[in-house]
Amino acid sequence: PFVQSKEKLLNSFAGFEKMLAEGSKNRATGETDMNARSSRSHTIFKIIVESRDAEEEGAVLVSSINLVDLAGSENVRNTHAQGVRLTEAGNINKSLLTLSRVMHALSDVAAGNASVAVPFRDSKLTRLLQPALVGNTRTALIGCVTPALPYKEQSVSTLQFVGRAKSIKTNARVNELLDDGAKMIRLEKELRAAKRQLKSIANANARSGRG
Repeated sequence: PFVQSKEKLLNSFAGFEKMLAEGSKNRATGETDMNARSSRSHTIFKIIVESRDAEEEGAVLVSSINLVDLAGSENVRNTHAQGVRLTEAGNINKSLLTLSRVMHALSDVAAGNASVAVPFRDSKLTRLLQPALVGNTRTALIGCVTPALPYKEQSVSTLQFVGRAKSIKTNARVNELLDDGAKMIRLEKELRAAKRQLKSIANANARSGRG
């Protein structure tokens, strides 16, 4: 499997919508016996937002959002995939299995088993999603299932996958980048604030002494 991606600088919401639509058109799809437009690849739309506070010269806040649409697992007995479609299905299932192992390991770590090794390096997908699954992040996961009995095993597997994901613990916090100039400006502001506070305390003590 390989990763096909494009990076573009955007400065408006209209540009964001256009890029999202373009990415949706470029995703790989194909016909199977179960779906006329089956996803033949995973799709990741990553948005990196940089913002600057007008009062904090040089300080930049950085946030990233990953919108991920995973191709669904496939049972060849239902899709009757052959040739290229069969190869695609094998790659999809292998990729999802690796992601499932990562989620299982992360849930073990969250349960207190620190010795568990999380196999992020086992696939390109899990390496790309690593920042969205651990540490400084908030993650929402939507699992799609069907009540149809012929696909019961896949639906149960999806529910188990989502159940493990719910046990993963993350800790979102502010990402701030400061250059040397911004650090100096912030330190000077803190110093001025400290001096004002000390002066206020001294004046209060003086007034109290006169009383």
